[in-house]
Amino acid sequence: MIIDMHVHCGIAEPFYMPNSMVEEMIEKYNIDHVILSDIRACENTQELTPVPEDIALPQNQVFRETIAFASKHPGKIYVMPWIKPTTDGVDDEFISIIENNKDIVKGLKLHAHNSMLRSDSPLLEPYYELAAKYSLPVLIHTGGIEEASAIYVYNAAKSHPDVNFIMGHLGLGTNNIEAIDLVSKLPNLYGDTAWVPIQSVLYFIEKCGDDRLLFGSDSPIDGLDTYVRNGKGEPSLYLQYFNDLKGLISEESYDKIMYKNSARLFNI
Repeated sequence: MIIDMHVHCGIAEPFYMPNSMVEEMIEKYNIDHVILSDIRACENTQELTPVPEDIALPQNQVFRETIAFASKHPGKIYVMPWIKPTTDGVDDEFISIIENNKDIVKGLKLHAHNSMLRSDSPLLEPYYELAAKYSLPVLIHTGGIEEASAIYVYNAAKSHPDVNFIMGHLGLGTNNIEAIDLVSKLPNLYGDTAWVPIQSVLYFIEKCGDDRLLFGSDSPIDGLDTYVRNGKGEPSLYLQYFNDLKGLISEESYDKIMYKNSARLFNI
């Protein structure tokens, strides 16, 4: 079984990930369950400038539309809404969407890089209160800019022991050591495997054990075949997850990373 807890959909320059691609990806690669975040809720462009008002979509609209898509695939596709804390925030409608879709909504997604916002910012307190109330893990992108540093996720997790936090990418663009060392310090801190090399997985297990690492991929960010080739057309590191990793760790550890930990954390 495979649960990919870090999957995206949406069309936002330069990314092209229509819903149909997600459906095809799941079918082609036999993914049992995915947790989906829609990139159309981005607050800033890739150049870290505000998304123009004429094309920016409200957080709640994107949330509703992602729910509608997931509803067509019950028990297969779940939703982790991409939040917009600097422009939209929590309101009654956002809360109502969660309330009415508890079987589909499995967490909250903050892109600290895209929002240019530290994970310990007061702006996030309303979201963290909801996460605690509804037992929703919070996935936070780490890496790329200062605001997305792993230490701020650690700060947030330490201040909110009743919320489970996931360091997406374990510090993208780094050797992952700092992020993994921070995860080891708190029981409510987790990591995911999105663009994380196998050697870092081995270090994670050595440092933190095998109960708090979750398979996630960012797929289909590099196209339909993200699991087998990256955006440069080179073999994807996920091929190592599907093949090599099995021979480097125990079968139980492998199953925990690929699906059991996510099944437990997200109640799938």
